[in-house]
Amino acid sequence: MPSAAQIMGEPIQLYDQTALLEMDLAKAQGYAILLQGSAEAPRPGGKLSKQSELLAFSALTDGNVIDACFGTLNSKEASEQAQRKVKDVKRILSDGVEQRSFPSVAVQAYAGAFRVVLKYQTAANKLNFLTRCFFYNGIKKTAIQELAESFAELQKAIAALASS
Repeated sequence: MPSAAQIMGEPIQLYDQTALLEMDLAKAQGYAILLQGSAEAPRPGGKLSKQSELLAFSALTDGNVIDACFGTLNSKEASEQAQRKVKDVKRILSDGVEQRSFPSVAVQAYAGAFRVVLKYQTAANKLNFLTRCFFYNGIKKTAIQELAESFAELQKAIAALASS
């Protein structure tokens, strides 16, 4: 069942950029490894096995990966709105499991997002007091743009799913 945003043709919020960018470096690395077997970007043509891909997709739909992307891992502190968004995203992703390439696109999107977080955190952690004043906003702006790019294919796949 498509959501109101899908019916209106609006992109679905698949993550909270603040929650993602503020994520602990070790957690982001763990999620990247969970989704793709490594914290590094996959080599060109390097694909997960079908079994690994389904396991990674299950981590999205049934695990706490999406919760982490919305900052709702600690449910006592999470807003009801964020928890509702997590449930909506998990439902939307679950609806696409039968589509041929949908699980792969979803896994690639979230794995890419965690790679962006790793890159952002690494760059931000290298800044000192003085350089932070000059370079932090540029690093953050680039990370926000890269997050959006990471989810572009998944947004298209969700739109196609909603129209079918």
